[in-house]
Amino acid sequence: MSPGPSDLDIGVKPARPLTLEEKVGLGILFEDLFDVPRADIVVIPEAPVSLAFRIVTGELLYARDETYEAEYQLYIMRMAADLEPHQKEMIRVTVGA
Repeated sequence: MSPGPSDLDIGVKPARPLTLEEKVGLGILFEDLFDVPRADIVVIPEAPVSLAFRIVTGELLYARDETYEAEYQLYIMRMAADLEPHQKEMIRVTVGA
């Protein structure tokens, strides 16, 4: 497999931390399931808030507990909203606008 963009990006929120072997196994499972050459697995609690936000506002494939999923989505959205003013300030200072 060559490095580069994946054909499939999947965010997961496991009940417990995953080992590297489990993450690789999930990637292989999704590559086989969706018949793609490469699948990238992102463990949402390990992701930066901006990426976690994009994941939880994307398409939901499965949720064991829909109420928990909705509450977790709101939690991530609140964290992203709390960070937005700081990110805007960082951009303003960096770009000099």
